[in-house]
Amino acid sequence: MLDKVGHKGISETFIAGNRAFIAAGCSNGADVCPQTSQEINLANYLTIEMMNFGTASSFLPFICRSR
Repeated sequence: MLDKVGHKGISETFIAGNRAFIAAGCSNGADVCPQTSQEINLANYLTIEMMNFGTASSFLPFICRSR
């Protein structure tokens, strides 16, 4: 998906959070909070693609918790 949306505006933190989630078998409850409009777009693309594969959108790691 990075090839589709590009790397501009996508932080290493956002990428690392997604990689950690995948490396843990998508079961580590990773909190990946999109901070930029580009990260939000990427999270939306990933959510739609995963839903097209039959995965519920609530399964994905995207959440922004208030601190």
